[in-house]
Amino acid sequence: MQALFSHSFELDMPLADAIYLFTPEGEIAWVPGWDPDFIHPKSGETCEEMVFVTTQDDHATYWTCTHWRPQSGEASYVRVTPHLHFVFVNVRCHAIASHRTLVAVSYKYSPLSKAGREEISMMTPTDFEASIAEWPVLISNQQERAG
Repeated sequence: MQALFSHSFELDMPLADAIYLFTPEGEIAWVPGWDPDFIHPKSGETCEEMVFVTTQDDHATYWTCTHWRPQSGEASYVRVTPHLHFVFVNVRCHAIASHRTLVAVSYKYSPLSKAGREEISMMTPTDFEASIAEWPVLISNQQERAG
């Protein structure tokens, strides 16, 4: 059993700025509670094979970057929450104007346990879309605070 969810949205910024928002360091600025522990490299610089850990609801999630092409707006990660699920995360940014970017996000879940299967079975495309639709709002709010 696998579950694939995807959703797209637009940001009012150039591709070069947008892709960095979807790095572990970039998300610190706009994702509430996002506090990655950088294992390698310790600096948190985004690169292929980087490793970091996040914690949510007392569950540690282990991440690695599998594909990093900022010039073409591509970032892919694999994340594993032991005893729950294994997830492929893809972010693709496409310039649609000089200062406008389309962001496509997809998550492909594979369960690692009965609890993981139950959690994934409760996910819906509508819920995923609603969750991702919050991202441009959070990003815009962060830009207003910083500006």
